[in-house]
Amino acid sequence: MKVIVLLLSLSLFFSCATQDKAKEKTNKPEEVKTGFAKAEYKETVLSKNDMWGLLSIDSKKIDVKDGSSRPILDLRVVDMKIKGNDGCNQFSGSIDIFDKSNIKFGPVMGTRMACPNMGMTDLFNQNLSKVTKYRREGSRLFLYDDNSKELMEFVMIG
Repeated sequence: MKVIVLLLSLSLFFSCATQDKAKEKTNKPEEVKTGFAKAEYKETVLSKNDMWGLLSIDSKKIDVKDGSSRPILDLRVVDMKIKGNDGCNQFSGSIDIFDKSNIKFGPVMGTRMACPNMGMTDLFNQNLSKVTKYRREGSRLFLYDDNSKELMEFVMIG
């Protein structure tokens, strides 16, 4: 009987030690597609998932009183994906390049509804394809082209 109790105690001891080692391994930061460990996201300018509402495009404040809605950009850097609304249509795509100051979006697919202000929608999509750099100042996000021309300014909404 003492032998059985001793064996049970030893097996319980070793199983607890094994579980602690497994926890240590799973608590280590995982590498993600961006090349940043999860623990390093605090050092990047963007969070894992940020949602942004468009304030200006080509340095002009946008007006959404004409029946269109404010374009929304949902950046999901953990998944290297983007999605959102261009003011009329839903879109989604990939993030091909992302680091502390550079971002490049892959091909974007979206719905194709006709809306009252297709001019802004078309300009938003054209500018999105030109983005190569970004800068964040507090709750503001600025997207730039290769020549550091400001293409769009966003405000964080979620």
